[in-house]
Amino acid sequence: MTASREDWAPTCQMEVLKIRAAALATVREFFDQRDYIEVETPLLSADTVVDAHIDPMIVHGPSGGFLQTSPEAAMKRLLSAGMSSCYQITKAFRAGETGQLHNPEFTIVEWYGVGTTWNDQISLTEQLVQHVQNQLGERFPASVTDVFAEPFRRVTYESSFERIGISGVLEMSVPVLQRKVFSRLPEFNRETLPENRDDLLNMLLSDLVEPRLGMECGEFLTSYPLSQAALAQRNQTDPRTACRFELYRQGVELCNGYHELVDADELERRELHQNSQRADALPGAGRLNAAMAAGLPKCSGVALGFDRLMMCLLSAQSIEKVIPFPFNRA
Repeated sequence: MTASREDWAPTCQMEVLKIRAAALATVREFFDQRDYIEVETPLLSADTVVDAHIDPMIVHGPSGGFLQTSPEAAMKRLLSAGMSSCYQITKAFRAGETGQLHNPEFTIVEWYGVGTTWNDQISLTEQLVQHVQNQLGERFPASVTDVFAEPFRRVTYESSFERIGISGVLEMSVPVLQRKVFSRLPEFNRETLPENRDDLLNMLLSDLVEPRLGMECGEFLTSYPLSQAALAQRNQTDPRTACRFELYRQGVELCNGYHELVDADELERRELHQNSQRADALPGAGRLNAAMAAGLPKCSGVALGFDRLMMCLLSAQSIEKVIPFPFNRA
């Protein structure tokens, strides 16, 4: 049986693939000029970083394991072994993530700056995104929008909720948060609302706060609750929060960054907590734990969704318009 063109042909235009290639070259140039070393790490591993809300893809068979949700664990093992600041452009995989902004297989740019702080990496992320935009805009002026021209802004997690009239969200109890969710999101059944604070906060964030982030310019959401940053250090200026940030543009999350946790014992405690929030426990990243115990240097890191960056730069409404073969055609 011969497949139709709708089944075998790419979903993006050839011009988009040329722009992607130029963008990847620009990213490499950016990091090479700043003495970040490009590295490669395995996509398939017996280890996997535990996150309550991210499901890895499981590979069955004699050589089974997990397709990595990010290259984080292996890159930190390199840092613990003596690697200097480094970056990687690779594929990452997350089970069940499909939609306008999601594909189970996606391209990620991840980097770690040894001796840098999360504020350093916020500034570096802004520089990278604007550099890519400027370089592509010169080569492809008819296709690339000037969406990152304005200086980026920052807003704390707690302050972002004040935009929708909710103050003091970090101190709210579960019953109060449930009432907030029910009053603002009546489509959810009050009797079946979750009893976990982070789940309730995520409902309000994703439905009401995120669509308002980065509407005028790139905007960093900073200082997440400590419980929502499994591998980030506690924020010394506000111990309720972690040194975590995300970049948004037009309501779309583009990156996730941490001032990285270096305490192996604390990592183990957080891993246990994250697993307790999951329906199916994961084995964790034992080699990462051992590497951190040996000595992970002080560093900060960022994971940038390359496909989503392309969406913003090309004004694409769906990830299918910036990758050749999404999962339903792969």
